Amino acid sequence: MPMHDELVPEPKRLEIFSNAEMKIAVVDAMDELMRETPIDRLSVSKICERADISRATFYRYFTDKFGVVQWLNKYVMAQGANEIGRTLSFYDGYHTSEAMILKRYDFFTNAAKSNDYNALDKFAARFRKEVFERTITKYYDREYTEHMRFLVSATVEMETSLFPQWHNGKIDCTLEEACQWMTECVPRELFELMNEPINPVRNPRARIGLRP
Repeated sequence: MPMHDELVPEPKRLEIFSNAEMKIAVVDAMDELMRETPIDRLSVSKICERADISRATFYRYFTDKFGVVQWLNKYVMAQGANEIGRTLSFYDGYHTSEAMILKRYDFFTNAAKSNDYNALDKFAARFRKEVFERTITKYYDREYTEHMRFLVSATVEMETSLFPQWHNGKIDCTLEEACQWMTECVPRELFELMNEPINPVRNPRARIGLRP
């Protein structure tokens, strides 16, 4: 059986949501700058100047410019897709995340225009797989077999391919339809295991109103 890396510790919700307003200000600054300059040519100094913060403040919260993108991805997913099986169903998890991403469409689109290892497309897929594995092993106490790993990989490949296509207008349907169709594509074994969350929340789509 192939060897696999140990799971990277999942960031605590407190770490993700702490100082969110300041972090959102940095996101706003990057959002403006990426409309003028590709992310790969964007400097931390420029981001700090636009956000009106010091470099010391920036590096207190982010490792680099890609860390800003990764944080926003975690912030959105922590309220949606990463809660699938924990507090949300597949549909509600997808709907919450994608509705929030839609509000930040330009930011995520411009941030994805990079081939760096830490760029959004590569990071999002890695992180989603890690969260799936942790949910299955820690919340459901199930062995993470090669078969289950394959099902998760297939699901994440669909998520990270089809949702961006929908956001880019290549799939002609509503947000609700896109989330429902994606839910219908989840492999049956994975769906039956995780679709009924362990600690369901009431009115999950009310989260969509949260910033950003």
